[in-house]
Amino acid sequence: MRILLLDPFSGLAGDMFTAALLDLGVDRQEFLKTLNGLKVEGCHAEIEETIKSGISSLKFNVVTPLGIEGPGGKFKKKFSPVTINKTKLVKQTDHAHSHRSLTQVLEIIDKSSLPTPVKDLSRKIFIELGKAEASIHGMTLENVHFHEVGAADAIYDICGASLAFHMLNIEKFVCRPLAVGGGVVNTAHGFLPVPAPATARLLEGIPTKVGPAEKELTTPTGAAIIKALATSFENGADGSIVATGYGAGTLSFPTHANVLKATLLENNSESSSSLETDEVKLIQCNIDDMPGEILSALIPNLLKQGALDVTCTPCMMKKNRQAFTLEVICHESELKTLAKILLCETSTFGVRYQTWNRFKLDRKFEKVMTEHGEVSVKIGLMDGEIIKISPEFDSCLALSELENVPVTQIYSAAQAASYPLLKKN
Repeated sequence: MRILLLDPFSGLAGDMFTAALLDLGVDRQEFLKTLNGLKVEGCHAEIEETIKSGISSLKFNVVTPLGIEGPGGKFKKKFSPVTINKTKLVKQTDHAHSHRSLTQVLEIIDKSSLPTPVKDLSRKIFIELGKAEASIHGMTLENVHFHEVGAADAIYDICGASLAFHMLNIEKFVCRPLAVGGGVVNTAHGFLPVPAPATARLLEGIPTKVGPAEKELTTPTGAAIIKALATSFENGADGSIVATGYGAGTLSFPTHANVLKATLLENNSESSSSLETDEVKLIQCNIDDMPGEILSALIPNLLKQGALDVTCTPCMMKKNRQAFTLEVICHESELKTLAKILLCETSTFGVRYQTWNRFKLDRKFEKVMTEHGEVSVKIGLMDGEIIKISPEFDSCLALSELENVPVTQIYSAAQAASYPLLKKN
């Protein structure tokens, strides 16, 4: 199994990710020939070797009609004006990104000559960006117009990242905690705290750390790449080191090298059983003096606030009182939020927590057609093969109410419709 281990100790941007992967041994000529098949007017990608605080690294550049983007969104050097609609783009501005809708961006990707898997990865990343922007600005995905992330340099960054990822044949992508920086960042909407709103939304559920500089170190583009492509978030990965690469960032700092470190590993022991692993938190408390009515409202709220699962187990406590143990499983990012809910909305005076490691099946969701209508099913996979299929009860219940058919019939029909998928494996 080929594993990509990413160490974003100085943050993550799209160009840094692409450059780091290129430094792992991607054929650069083939990469540039393929990526420049995007054919965005007046734009092309370049790769240059550089030194960052004594570390030899690669810099991935996108040459646009306004030059190459530098710090603060300003464009500099290699200025190459082109004519679009008989108007020469010759004026350099502080933040001259064009505004493009998500639909326009996806059309550029779809009409390119990039390989289909690369198009799919690029679409996935841009859709994650679109979801974050839509959520922050209170609009639908179709109405999102990108500002910072919608310009040609971001399209090349994301497609370049997807292409390099594809060319390396990565099977597992492990990311260490992301450094987000600090301070404020100047955006099209004015000064905002780091991480900026869209970046913060994309990083929900992903381990992060502040610093090591008072700058925006992780950009929305970088966050979207991690959100879409990373398979696990751990401090390391086992395997033999095949190559190490460094992608240079635009800024330079006196305290550390502004590079993104990428390590390519080979682990043959994982190829025999590619079970996914992750780390979760278990929160527990024992309760013997709370009405059941409160519990019935508490569990849905915990799930709404990010709990992965909530269970109640009967037990006996001191003074021979009948009670129950309330257990909440969550990611570390939701630990404090859920603990506060338990302390505020139950009668307990304290909660305990511990870390659990899990093996889990890879999963995806599909729809199957029954005689009553479509039902969503959850598919569990191991080594790419379907192991089990389970109808989604909420989907069965909704169809049951719509068609006035017992939910047990809907569930059984969905299981029968799923059987051909399972039989293939």
